[in-house]
Amino acid sequence: PGETVECWLEVLDNNSIAESPQKGRSASIQLTMHSDRNQHQAILTDHQALIESMIVLLADRLESKITEKTRPPFDVVLSAQTQIGAYTERMLIAFQKLLDDMVRDPLMDNNVLTDMQELFQRQKLTHDAEIHQIKTGALLNSKGEKKKKFKALKETNDSTIVQLEEDIILIEDLWKKLHQAQMVDQSKELVDAHAELTRLIESWKKEKSPEAKLKIQQQISAFLKKVQKLMAQM
Repeated sequence: PGETVECWLEVLDNNSIAESPQKGRSASIQLTMHSDRNQHQAILTDHQALIESMIVLLADRLESKITEKTRPPFDVVLSAQTQIGAYTERMLIAFQKLLDDMVRDPLMDNNVLTDMQELFQRQKLTHDAEIHQIKTGALLNSKGEKKKKFKALKETNDSTIVQLEEDIILIEDLWKKLHQAQMVDQSKELVDAHAELTRLIESWKKEKSPEAKLKIQQQISAFLKKVQKLMAQM
């Protein structure tokens, strides 16, 4: 699993006049066998990317125009929060994709999945509420209404900052849990691979047939690559 092979087709014609048959070869393609571990590793990578995007989003909220003490014009604040809403939407799309991939991952910890789903729902509910505030704010005309909406948007931004800080820590802890479990599994597989490698080397030493020795040598070579790959992932 996870290994890549290169494939192509070769065809010989029936030309009896030429000194040798003419050979045609197709373009080569690479086929990668499915690997549950590679799939799981890709999810861990996307999990990290989600954390990074949430940190960027947190920074955007902390530096938003709505946090300035000079109190910028309402339209400027509304534009800034609209942009942050768009960033949040992209983060949630990536979050949903990550959840979909986690559901299909046979190596996924179901408890981690459940916690991630709950965190997603919390983020989405907050986002939906803020978008509603922004849309209704765009329709306001009177200064009094805009002043009230400014206050509501600032309160939402402040509470979302706190929520983001909490959720980033929680999501990072869940990533660490998955990563540690992966390290344990890889360590066990590495021990098993070393044991199998030792057995193959002993078999090679005892074998007399050149053909059999060559076959064992090929197995040893394949296992060495596997061990190197495992060590590189740790």
